[in-house]
Amino acid sequence: MNEHEWLAERFEADRTRLRAVAFRMLGSLSEADDAVQESWLRVSRSHTGAVENLDGWLTTVVARVCLNMLRSRKSRREEPLSGHESIVSRERWTDPEHEALLADSVGLAMLVVPSLRDASLHAVDSRLTGVLQRRARHVVTENARVARTAALLRGGALQAIGALLDESHASLRDDFEVSCAELDLATQTARSAGAWGARMTGAGFGGCAIALVPSGQGLAVTGAVRAAFAAHGYRAPTVFPVTAAGGARRCE
Repeated sequence: MNEHEWLAERFEADRTRLRAVAFRMLGSLSEADDAVQESWLRVSRSHTGAVENLDGWLTTVVARVCLNMLRSRKSRREEPLSGHESIVSRERWTDPEHEALLADSVGLAMLVVPSLRDASLHAVDSRLTGVLQRRARHVVTENARVARTAALLRGGALQAIGALLDESHASLRDDFEVSCAELDLATQTARSAGAWGARMTGAGFGGCAIALVPSGQGLAVTGAVRAAFAAHGYRAPTVFPVTAAGGARRCE
């Protein structure tokens, strides 16, 4: 069996899954078939010797073909799923590697938006699932929280921002999954000690947290966080009292 015959056999074995990917993106079985066929034409002209994950590579090719098809029309077509449940089965998509590939290649196309800031929470929750849904939900809800925070700042309602900080941390912890035990402890302890709200900040997996503390409560919050870290056997945290100010700007 030569390389072309081997590739054709592998593609045919994966055709049902690839058709399901295309259908979820395009919403049309006929267009899904066209996308899969176009993908085969592209794949058959490619060299696969350096491809380490053939399933993932085929998924990416199909996703890119579907993206091109979506860009060429004004709306996403919808066809009823009745009678086609097996076509969109996700039994073979439970591998974390496949989830990552779908997140990278298919996610925005399923929402049919140029970027996540243009997506609605309803679209995220109704069209996406699993890890991809949680990641996208964090982005969409965080953008909304930023807009609400800006409005509260303009209105001078500082204390109300605390609840948004708390929501943000919960989203970073549960949906984006970039928090850690130390940051969770720091934010929870700060709130219990009198902070209006707190969240982790930075890239995640450690680093810093920020707490919004009313005037006069700084020492109490600092002491409580340090005591909590000591009780859990964590390294002593460094606390920086700061006052909010304007953003960076060019000095004339």
